[in-house]
Amino acid sequence: MEPLGSDAPAPPPLRRRSGKVRGAARAVAAKQGKPQQAVGPRGKRGRLAGHGRLALVAALAGAFGLVHWYHLSSLFENDRHFSHLSTLERELTFRTEMGLYYSYYKTIAEAPTFWSGLDMIMRDRLTEYPQVINTLKRFNLYPEVILGGMYRTYLAVTNSLGIQTVQCWTVNRGNMLSAISSCEGKATHASSHRLLPLWGSPSSLNAEFPTRSPQLLFTSGSVAGGLVAVLSFFFNHSEATRVMWTPPLRESFSYPFLVLQMLLVTRVLRKPQLEKLTLGMLAGATVCFVLCWQFAQFVLLTQVACLFAVYILGYIDAEKMKTFVLLNVLCLVVSCTLMFGNEMLLSSFYAASLVAIWVVVSLHSWLNRISRVDLLRWVAQAGMWLAVTFVIKTAWSRLLGVADDAHIFNILKSKLTGYKDFDTQMYTCAPEFDFMEYQTVHKYTATLLLPAVLVVFAIIVYKAIKDKLALLRSSPSPRVLDRGLTSPPQMNKERLSPHHATVPKGAAAEPEQADSKSHHAELVFHALMLIVFAVMAVLIMRLKLFLTPHLCLMASLLCSKKTLGEPRRKWLAHGLALVTVALMSVQGTSNIHAQWANVGEFSNVEQEDLVTWIKSHTPEDAVFAGAMPTMASIKLSTGRAIVNHPHYEDAGLRARTKKVYSVYSRKGAAEVKGILQEMGVDYLVLEDSWCTRRTKPGCSLPEIWDLIDPENKGKTPLCSHLYNHPYPHFSPVFSNDVYTLLMVDTEIRAEKGST
Repeated sequence: MEPLGSDAPAPPPLRRRSGKVRGAARAVAAKQGKPQQAVGPRGKRGRLAGHGRLALVAALAGAFGLVHWYHLSSLFENDRHFSHLSTLERELTFRTEMGLYYSYYKTIAEAPTFWSGLDMIMRDRLTEYPQVINTLKRFNLYPEVILGGMYRTYLAVTNSLGIQTVQCWTVNRGNMLSAISSCEGKATHASSHRLLPLWGSPSSLNAEFPTRSPQLLFTSGSVAGGLVAVLSFFFNHSEATRVMWTPPLRESFSYPFLVLQMLLVTRVLRKPQLEKLTLGMLAGATVCFVLCWQFAQFVLLTQVACLFAVYILGYIDAEKMKTFVLLNVLCLVVSCTLMFGNEMLLSSFYAASLVAIWVVVSLHSWLNRISRVDLLRWVAQAGMWLAVTFVIKTAWSRLLGVADDAHIFNILKSKLTGYKDFDTQMYTCAPEFDFMEYQTVHKYTATLLLPAVLVVFAIIVYKAIKDKLALLRSSPSPRVLDRGLTSPPQMNKERLSPHHATVPKGAAAEPEQADSKSHHAELVFHALMLIVFAVMAVLIMRLKLFLTPHLCLMASLLCSKKTLGEPRRKWLAHGLALVTVALMSVQGTSNIHAQWANVGEFSNVEQEDLVTWIKSHTPEDAVFAGAMPTMASIKLSTGRAIVNHPHYEDAGLRARTKKVYSVYSRKGAAEVKGILQEMGVDYLVLEDSWCTRRTKPGCSLPEIWDLIDPENKGKTPLCSHLYNHPYPHFSPVFSNDVYTLLMVDTEIRAEKGST
């Protein structure tokens, strides 16, 4: 029988056929790649229902996105009263890396032309004086470039049309402080810069909702599941994102692309046929994710590792695995090109892993001949992947002379052992790099997010193990067609059936079996990603920003027929969703109220005085050194050159910062002065809090220095000595309750000023 839609002559009138016959016809048509057309009233009603459902999902996603944007904007404003701050105060709110990234946006926005601003950040001499660096290559600054271009375009259009875009007023600050002028509007730098990340985060929530739709992500398969995911996200909002406190950070721009990227990966896993449009969108989302965040390579490493595990377990075939690898290689090449050959990306474990996976997948026939036992074959494939990855990574790093990501693995080493060094302590002593707090687990449990996900995860694992055991019992020598194996018997469609299950040659596939080969790989993939994100979050608390949204995604599967089976009535799924949300809301609404109760107002008078003094009393070519967060603020607000900054991922920058932080060691003043002079430093910013602050035992800077400078252990820290006896090596020129500004060498300063 010719499938519907073929070029054959019209067939005679057909009798009503059984579901099996119709299913076989559809399977044959799908196998031959021919289109299928819905015929009759049922087909039309089905299409209308599908379009209506998609419209409902889109409307709900848009509504939740707007609510989330309002929520984020309100939290941001409530936290610091941003709309009533002066320009300088707004800049000072962007501390640490935020201030560094914002400074490049400010450079582009204030440059004579967009292209001159772009050239300034690509030939930057202010960030790591006296080195000239391409910050677009080093710091993932494409969001700032795009925002700067949008700002200049907006300003040009509104000015040409005579539209007023800024409103200013005078704010009386009280407490003996001078009044300030505060301006609000899209034409102000700070206001326009924060708009994109605050708008972008709702886009990630928009993706959170439609990912429940069967037309997009095929995960939950119900609108009710989408509601569970989104509401659980709101109920656990404080554990899910920090964009409302730190808009300029890279994760604020990149995370929406990760959500879209994972949605598209899931669609590729779900669909039996590869779709060019989906693959193209996946490539675009992956490139954008990499361009926006230096940490993206590690997230993508975990993703390709989970995809490889899905392949090893037999849920996708070699062709689809190779497609993922080739697509990631293409994205890597494009990203490296746009980032001017970023060495950290080129020599990453992510890049090495892609090559290793290709090698292992290409050797599947040889591995099958070595062992017909699944478990041994899985271990062999995983072992080969790890070995080849480490060999290639080591070779590339040595060839390129790159050690930028060495600190990542030293951090992991310190978490698992007692290993300590200077750079590792600089990370692990920060609270956000500590182990996950018990309080976080308690919050997950109080909103019933964790119990719900554990139920879903247990069901997925149970069905996967049950199906694998059934496969092993029925096929002593299992062989998949594309890997030289025979096919196992058909499995129940409610089980997680491996993608490698095939039908006998010449037989038409039953619809259940065709579905089972493609409907469940995404569930195994997301379960594996959940394990990876959980491990990451437990080891480094900051990474719970990946775990919490993924927990919300998995919670939506409570309403999925794929985990709990086909409900006899739709109201069962809806009722389960309603009960779940009702129980979650008991603690969840309290969490939302607690966020809204956080009301404050930014004030940092001491740093404001320091920056104002520097702008008015130091030469424009003066060079500064000090604590990394303070250096970012000085560069942003004064335009002066600095020798170190908060972007600690670069090996060279870590070495420079260690030299600057020698002022917090127990070395002699003459030795430290020589180090700073060699770096070209004119002024040193000294902060007492950095000299005495101790987040936990062994975490003050003098104690950290004792690890690498044991011969001076027991002496008075130099920073304490300089407060009372700065001469003759340093000269104090400014001080307040927090900051002391020391001139390093007056003779060098005078000589430099005369040239």
